Amino acid sequence: MPKSRRISLYLASFLFGVLVAVFLNPDFRYFLVLFTVVFVVWIFLDLHPKGKDWNKIYTIFAVGMIFFTLGIARGVLSFPDSYTTSSLNNTIKSIEGEVVGRPYIKNDVSRIVLDVDGLQGKVLVFDREKRVLKRGDRVEVKCLFREPEKIGRFNYPAYLAKDQIYSLCFSPEVLKIKSQNSSFLGWFDDLSKEWAGGFDTYFLFSSGFYKAIVLGDRSGIDRNMQDIFSQAGISHIIAISGMHLVILSGGVFFILRGIGFSKKYALVVLLVFFMLYLFVIGFKISALRASLFALIAALSFILKRKIYKLNLLLFTASLLVFISPQILIYDISFQLSFLAVAGIFYFYKFFDKIFNFIPYEMVRNILTLTFSAQMFALPWVMYRFESFPLGFPVSNLLILLIVPWALGVGILFVMFSFLPFSFLLYFLGWTGDVLYRYIYFVAKSIADMKFLFFKVEISIYTVMLIYAVYFLFHPYVLEKIKMYFNKFKNQSSKTEEYEMDISKFLD
Repeated sequence: MPKSRRISLYLASFLFGVLVAVFLNPDFRYFLVLFTVVFVVWIFLDLHPKGKDWNKIYTIFAVGMIFFTLGIARGVLSFPDSYTTSSLNNTIKSIEGEVVGRPYIKNDVSRIVLDVDGLQGKVLVFDREKRVLKRGDRVEVKCLFREPEKIGRFNYPAYLAKDQIYSLCFSPEVLKIKSQNSSFLGWFDDLSKEWAGGFDTYFLFSSGFYKAIVLGDRSGIDRNMQDIFSQAGISHIIAISGMHLVILSGGVFFILRGIGFSKKYALVVLLVFFMLYLFVIGFKISALRASLFALIAALSFILKRKIYKLNLLLFTASLLVFISPQILIYDISFQLSFLAVAGIFYFYKFFDKIFNFIPYEMVRNILTLTFSAQMFALPWVMYRFESFPLGFPVSNLLILLIVPWALGVGILFVMFSFLPFSFLLYFLGWTGDVLYRYIYFVAKSIADMKFLFFKVEISIYTVMLIYAVYFLFHPYVLEKIKMYFNKFKNQSSKTEEYEMDISKFLD
């Protein structure tokens, strides 16, 4: 087995171990015993002279078991101890803590995450008075604390637990700011708020849209807009994702190369820019994934080392899951982000051949990327959201041609917002409104075609069957099956020839 595929197997084993641990919460001691047995047999085969023939195959299995056990260990360690903020539930208490994560407003309610003093875990506070807070502030809260509850099929407690939030506080009786820190993260919050205020001022009809695609602030996206974009199959354009960072990084890289930077130094500056941008948008999972992709790809270019695409995907996923194991099961944005990228890796060549008849390269690329990403993510979307947006090819084709221009307008506004050129800012705001009106018109037109969006309910077993079919029909797998079939056929023909020779000899 090639080295690159062995690495893929080991990383997949780690992810599978975390999946088993988070889903089943098993007793780690059983896996420790299993790991010990595997390790002892591995040593025995290595030392025993007759075990050399099996050692190569068993080594791959043993190292895979090591990574699987490490995944189990990391998943088990992600479960909280008994003394957490969950002990506050169903009590009225006064607590102190530090604001972590950027406070944001949704449905006219400010949402604040507090790291509570003296307890493990965090509390999510819903403040209707919308007090201005930022990361690093210390506050005192008095409230009736409640336990998160499931919302239909949505496991809300587990979704919050991935961020170590075990208690909720609605409309606190007291929310007193004890101190405000001018921290490094707080400075980025202030900068983001200033830009958000600029969008509100100059973008009369589209400020919520531009705050979402440039700053990762979805507070201006109302429920109606979410439903329209979801039914049109373009929800991904209002979430910071790899597409946004590709457009953004392409523009920055083009500017750096234009002013004389070499490729190597332009990549270094670009990586620094990525890090600063992540601080501005608050380390969104999809953006973090894309940034890690860019970091590893840039390092491979600088070090002149080729990276196997699947290993890049699995390593990035393993790193994020190692930091927060619960996201593997309970963070839908993490799941869809990686499924979409996996689909592009998996189906791109297939759809590129299908759309090869289209003479316009940009149109062909949009359709190929859209179908590749959607094809792999769609089974999971149908399972989690019980819906199927049939109009996604048309909406993506008509809208993705405009999104780079809209993102460019938003980035230019951010760049020129510090300069005293209000006429330019008004012009950018007007241009942004025109582009948004087109995007909204297309999305709403497709969403209004109710026959293109219908409810569908599938089981997890159906999802597994679909992905199994995807796997079996991959060109690499088909090639291997064909190779083994031909090998078996050749062996059968040789056996028949040998039997005929024996029969002739006996005759």
